[in-house]
Amino acid sequence: MKIKITVEKGRDSSDALKRLSDRLIRAARDGTSDALHAVEREAKINTVEVFRHPTGHLAGSIRVERVKKFRRSWAGKVGPTLVYSRIQELGGTISPNKGRFLRWVDADGVHFARHVTLKPHPYLKPAADEVRPSIPDIYRARLARALAE
Repeated sequence: MKIKITVEKGRDSSDALKRLSDRLIRAARDGTSDALHAVEREAKINTVEVFRHPTGHLAGSIRVERVKKFRRSWAGKVGPTLVYSRIQELGGTISPNKGRFLRWVDADGVHFARHVTLKPHPYLKPAADEVRPSIPDIYRARLARALAE
């Protein structure tokens, strides 16, 4: 992307450059936020596709943490807040915290087990992978808007 800046004669160029700088900084912050929200949207869609009978709890827990300035850049996080979200994404073995057995009830009745191994059901990483190629375009759009102001 080529950028050309023209400052009119007679205007206070330092004020104009300061305003431009502020707009570009806001554009970088907003671009980061837009990218994180795009990952959030994809992850919520993925939870419906990955889990056959979703309750919506996992999708509802996926949030973007506020974008913050980090050194010379902007950073933020997107992810779920539920305790079981990590084991759903990565898979693993569940063992009882109390007692000797896990117990759960489903349509087939009551079940007991000493441990249960869950297969991975990735929903967050595929969302990030899906959005990653479009991130430069997200930033370009924000920067173009900032320069057009």
